[in-house]
Amino acid sequence: MTLRTGSAGLALAITVSVCLLLSGNGPQLRAQEASPVALAADFGPPPPDWFDPGTIAYLGTRFGVTDQSGDLWMGRLGDARLMPIDVPDHRNGWLVGDGGVVVTAGGGSGPASSRLLLVRQDGQVSELVDDIVGAIAVGSGGSVVYALRADPTGDGRVSGAWRVPLDGSSIRRILPPARGGGSVVVSPDERSYARGWDPGDEPVAIEARFDLGRPVRPVKGEPLGFDAAGRLVFGAGRYDPRTGRVERLKWVGEHASEFMPPGGRTLLSLDGDSLLALDLVDGRERRWDLAPGDWFITGLTTERHAVIARLSADVMSEAVEVFAVVDLREGWLGYVPFVGPE
Repeated sequence: MTLRTGSAGLALAITVSVCLLLSGNGPQLRAQEASPVALAADFGPPPPDWFDPGTIAYLGTRFGVTDQSGDLWMGRLGDARLMPIDVPDHRNGWLVGDGGVVVTAGGGSGPASSRLLLVRQDGQVSELVDDIVGAIAVGSGGSVVYALRADPTGDGRVSGAWRVPLDGSSIRRILPPARGGGSVVVSPDERSYARGWDPGDEPVAIEARFDLGRPVRPVKGEPLGFDAAGRLVFGAGRYDPRTGRVERLKWVGEHASEFMPPGGRTLLSLDGDSLLALDLVDGRERRWDLAPGDWFITGLTTERHAVIARLSADVMSEAVEVFAVVDLREGWLGYVPFVGPE
C-alpha cells in the first residue's frame, strides 16, 4: 500500500492551519497569542540559563496534558504560542521526523479501528492506513511508525504488527497475525520488535523478533521496550535473547508509571514525588525529588531530557501547571511553567 495524498474520495475534510518558521532549534510556530498562567506556588529553580526549553517539542492538549485524546496542539516547551491540529475526530498524536505529527482519527475501516494520518510541517495531510488498533511506536529516525492493524475477521484479532514508512513506500508486516495486541515496541536499531497485550489479570506471552529473526514467545507480560543491547525490557524484568536468561530489574513492575526514552539507555519510573532513573547499561541508579504534587512522565521525554508534568491541584481541572525537566546526562532539574492558549 502506498501513501495517498489529496484524494477527494478520502473525504478527510481536514483543516490544519500550520505556519512554521524554521530555526536552529526546530520549528517555531506563528499561532494564537496566549496569556501567562499564574502559578499557584514557587515550584523550584528554572533550568540552567544555557538550556532553552524550546528545543523540546510540545504535543498535547491546550491544557498541557500529553496523553489525552481529542484536543491536540503543537509547539515548543515553555512557549506560549501553540498551534491547533484540527483533524476531525482525531484521538492521539505522536511527533515524527521533520516536524511532522502522526494522528489517529475516527472513521477506520472496522468498528474498533482508526485511520492513521500524517500531518506534515506545511499542513499537508495524508492517510497512511485505515485500520489501526492499539498504540503505535515511532522509529528512532522518526521516518517510520510501527502499528497493529485490525484483522478483517474481527473478534479482537490483529492482522499483525506492521512497519509503515512515512514517505509512502511499501508497508511491511513484521509480526504475524494474533488473537490480540495492545501495543508494539521497537529496538533503537529497528531490528527487533515485540507485541504485547493485557487482557486482564493474567499476563500473556509476548511475541517478539530479535535481530530480524523468526518470531518467538520467550516471556509473559507487557513489553516496555528494548535496551541499547537489544534485550527486551518488560513488566517483570529484562530478557536476553542471546542467553535466554531473564534478569530482574529494580523498579520494573513496582510503580504504575514506567517509561523508556528513545535510545534504550534508561528506564524511568515515578516513586511518589521522586523520579527514578536506572541506567540499563551500567546499572547506575539516580533519584530526583520533585515538588509535591500529581506528576506523570510525558511522551515529550527525549533520550537526554526527561519531561514530567504536574497536574493542577484542582480535582475538577485536567490541566498541567508546570513541567519538570531533568537532564539525564548532566543531572540537573529545572521547572518550566506551562502556558497554554486562551
